[in-house]
Amino acid sequence: MDQTYRLRYSAPGERLAVGFTVMEGGRRRLTASMALRRHRPTRRALGRVATRPRRGPTGTSAGIYTNALRLWGKGATIHPNPRPSGPSCHSGHSGHSEPPDSGG
Repeated sequence: MDQTYRLRYSAPGERLAVGFTVMEGGRRRLTASMALRRHRPTRRALGRVATRPRRGPTGTSAGIYTNALRLWGKGATIHPNPRPSGPSCHSGHSGHSEPPDSGG
């Protein structure tokens, strides 16, 4: 897996746009982006955040595997993780301040 990725983000303000693209063999393999809008926090929202239980690393891993089991139960194909070919799985990164592409 000789992949590179490109991270794009806007300067935070009233809106924030984040996106990344994964390239492999000169072809775009994956593009993902999201656009967020700032909202004034309400007491109710702050209360939910303050009282929400923290998952931590173990809880996060459990959630990932639980979702994987649900997908497997629905008939999703399971692919094994490829072994890294070199000392690092990451082959590239560039971050700069530009909004993500809006198209696919």
